[in-house]
Amino acid sequence: MHVHVQQWALFISLIVLSCLASALKVRLPLTRSASTMSVSYVVDFTALLLLGPEQTVFVAAASAVAQSTLNVRKGNPFYRTLFNIAAIVLTIESAGLVFGWSGGGAGNLGWPQIATPLLAAAIAYYLINTASVSIAVALTSGQRLVRVWNDNFLWCAPSYFVGATVAMVGATIVNGASQWLLPILIPPVYLTFRSYKVYLGRLEDEQRHTKEVTELHDQAQQALKFAQQSEGKLRETLQLLKQSEERYALAAAGSNDGLWDWDVVRNRVYFSPRWKAMLGLSDDEVGNTLLDWLNRVHPDEVEGLRAALGAHLAGETPHLEHEHRIQTASGAYRWMLCRGIAVRDADGTATRVAGSQTDVTDRHEAQARLEHAARHDSLTNLPNRSAFMQELGRVLARSKRMGDYRYSVLFVDVDR
Repeated sequence: MHVHVQQWALFISLIVLSCLASALKVRLPLTRSASTMSVSYVVDFTALLLLGPEQTVFVAAASAVAQSTLNVRKGNPFYRTLFNIAAIVLTIESAGLVFGWSGGGAGNLGWPQIATPLLAAAIAYYLINTASVSIAVALTSGQRLVRVWNDNFLWCAPSYFVGATVAMVGATIVNGASQWLLPILIPPVYLTFRSYKVYLGRLEDEQRHTKEVTELHDQAQQALKFAQQSEGKLRETLQLLKQSEERYALAAAGSNDGLWDWDVVRNRVYFSPRWKAMLGLSDDEVGNTLLDWLNRVHPDEVEGLRAALGAHLAGETPHLEHEHRIQTASGAYRWMLCRGIAVRDADGTATRVAGSQTDVTDRHEAQARLEHAARHDSLTNLPNRSAFMQELGRVLARSKRMGDYRYSVLFVDVDR
């Protein structure tokens, strides 16, 4: 390639600018590949106007390499870089042919003669470049070619024509040796890049919103289907639960026992109407705390009941069972058998204890009568021989423990 030193300087400068412009790139959000788009085509158009398609191929190839290797999230495989180079070479050659066929030539920047060739070259550049990338994306992602091109590249067509216009202005400035005016081209190029960012950001938001709505719709459909399938089972379960509650209520009423339910966390106790009636109390005569219960227990048994409750709460006993006397509304005491079991959380801590109260006063009275009859004469109601021998045993045991203990035995047989 025989060129003057000034053209070499321009050629190298355009390569550097093309590599820098390739850093202003955005990732196409609607593809499952790592495809990107940059504004390096502005430099490609400028090189085409100043140097022609032969030298522009090298400028564009350098930008393709830079776009594939610089400022990337993940390194591209070598074959993808080769594809990018081949695609841009094909694009430049096609745009150069269209540019020449339309009457354009390197360095011929007269207006309005340059307008038609430049517009034709921009159209060819846009179509060939976006079509080649769309084909690659469609093949690797399994999407339809038309959809890939429509979703990813149709919207950016105006930016190519803006880039061609900026390139024409830049080429005119360079051709007129007024390079000091080139910085005025930076704002439109950067604004084009920012428009990419803003638009693609909106596309990403729209895509994310669409995905979220689709997922919510699918979840709602699945939930509705599950609800329809389980509606019959739910009705059956509710019916069984109702029957179970009715059986429990009938069993509790038939057993003549009082029920209680202690919420350990809130220290609230539910006493059933039967529990209160067993003590001759009305609904408003009993509170709803554990202390309201314990205050009615006989002083001789209250500590035993506390200990039994504490042992069961601590998990030391499988269930609660304790007999104690409890004061009724008349002030008398009746013997009650208290049974219960705790409900525990995942840590094994008791959060609730529920059980029943059974009146066992008759059994205790019968047992007391049997014990009295066993130790007393049925005719005179005086202690009998069994009581005498039991008392004598206690005295003998005490004398063994206490050396100075003295006792005497007097036996009188009143039958003779």
